[in-house]
Amino acid sequence: MSVFQPAETLRRYRALFLACEAIGWLHMAGKAKADFLRRYGGAVVNYDYQRWYEQETPPFPWDDLLGWIKERFAEVEGVRINWPDVPARFITEHTKQNPGMLGLLQAGHAIASGVEKQSYPDPTIWYLSQDVTHMWLSSAFGRPTRNLLADPPEALTGDGWKRLVEEIRHILEELKSLGTGQVADVGSWRSWRDRAIGPQSFLRRAFLSTAAETRLPNNDVTLWDQSYVAAALFKSAVAGAVLEASKRKTFPWDSSRLKQLTRWRLLTVGIGTDHYEARAVKIGDWKGAEADVQRFFDRVCVLIEVDLAVGSLLYQDTSVAVFSFPGERYDEGDFDDRTFARWLEGWEEWLQEQVNGFARELQLETPPYLKLSRPTRSLVPMARQMRKARAVLAVPVHRPWKLSTVGNKGHVCPVCQVRLNDDPKRKSHPCKVCERRRTGRLDAWLSGKLGSDTIWMDEVADHNGRVALLTLSLDLDPWLEGDRVDSLRTQAISEWRRFNPVLKNQANPIDTKRPFESMLRYLLSILNQRTSEGDYQYNWNDPVLSSLSRGFPWEPRLHPSGTSGEVLWRSFFNKLVEDRARDEVSWDILKEDSLGKNTLGM
Repeated sequence: MSVFQPAETLRRYRALFLACEAIGWLHMAGKAKADFLRRYGGAVVNYDYQRWYEQETPPFPWDDLLGWIKERFAEVEGVRINWPDVPARFITEHTKQNPGMLGLLQAGHAIASGVEKQSYPDPTIWYLSQDVTHMWLSSAFGRPTRNLLADPPEALTGDGWKRLVEEIRHILEELKSLGTGQVADVGSWRSWRDRAIGPQSFLRRAFLSTAAETRLPNNDVTLWDQSYVAAALFKSAVAGAVLEASKRKTFPWDSSRLKQLTRWRLLTVGIGTDHYEARAVKIGDWKGAEADVQRFFDRVCVLIEVDLAVGSLLYQDTSVAVFSFPGERYDEGDFDDRTFARWLEGWEEWLQEQVNGFARELQLETPPYLKLSRPTRSLVPMARQMRKARAVLAVPVHRPWKLSTVGNKGHVCPVCQVRLNDDPKRKSHPCKVCERRRTGRLDAWLSGKLGSDTIWMDEVADHNGRVALLTLSLDLDPWLEGDRVDSLRTQAISEWRRFNPVLKNQANPIDTKRPFESMLRYLLSILNQRTSEGDYQYNWNDPVLSSLSRGFPWEPRLHPSGTSGEVLWRSFFNKLVEDRARDEVSWDILKEDSLGKNTLGM
């Protein structure tokens, strides 16, 4: 098999990508202190979560623990990196706008804690703040689950904070040891990453226990949610910069627009897990196959997250996993899920070969699925990617697939129904692969690998030997795509109008009695405004749109002077709507429909 040079390039910079991921995990660590919640709950507290390290005794040594990254990676592929002068700026300026490596972190942070979660300007939504007596962490559906100040988790106690700071120090010390030692072993990096953010990690448990956002309805966002996603996007953005620099020998490190221009792709990998469950004759058949499927996903995770360090896992269920992946910037042109910039060409095919190899090594009967999405600045398309993957995987052998072993004689295996069992006398005997899966569970139980779990039905049956099977399911896709947003705790137009009677020193033009209809009429009137030359008008200072979207006033600054109004509207609509909505929603459709008059019934 020929060497895929871009993959080898990424492997040379593994330490850089994983170090950037660690910076992403920790850049908001100051939110894990109770004083952060008190300050944003209205209490008078002398605390700035972006400068928490200065209040430690002695001050937390960011420069000592992270300085090696800049020294070792002053340039990539002959292109100089624009690093911040001190590592602490990753902590203190992650909400600002800067060029270089800091700009890529700001881009990832903006998606994780800004664009996805809340795009309103701060003054617009202050009324959604909680106070110190009711500082709740809620479920995704808006149900309060814990009053974080009245009933603080361990992380929000004094001892918990001290333990967290020591954990952060230990993570970065191990990272420095691996990075300065130029360790190339994938296993060592994987072990470090598992210790840092694995299920048993104190950092992960601490961040999961507290809120990153105190305002309603976004108090369901934990610090772990926000930090992990920002880290994944930062990691992928840096990997993309290296790939682009290696191919084009340039990258716009000095551009102050990286925060707005950076995009990502979503890498979806799947396997037809339902097929293995449906074909199982005994429980052991399914549990053994399930273990092999999980091993398949584990190998994919190691490849993407550690070996190449090109992205991080964003979602996984029993049949589909989605990872962050580098994508083309807005200023590179228009691309979709079939067209790629030169520096991304060949990746989908090469990755498909790798996951094919994993599936064959595990002797899976069905071919894996792999697809890169179009470039995006949203995670909402993830639901669409998963739906497409499941539609393909509904047909188990959805493309040509050659098994590594099929047997030489005997009957067709009653479990997989594709291999021969090498036993002409017994039709009920499974093939060697299915037999291995079936017996593996017993061996694991005998050796104590299953812990307190049992594999014997009679241990859970009633006195009559009967067992009931309860099946519970919840289809998350409609919530992930926004179809059922009305069942979540969200901000309503009526609430926005009630608490924002004045916009830019003038009365809010939206009618208080019929705010929804009034908002539609207002937006349609804005969209129908034309210049004397017949072009669309884009009034960046419009009070309503500036209040509804933090990015609206910025759109003209992302384009050359003199850009037409329609181009500005199309670009803004793409970011705010097309990038999150279903495929059938587009500016062109809206335009053809007289700017929505027919669709909206106006």
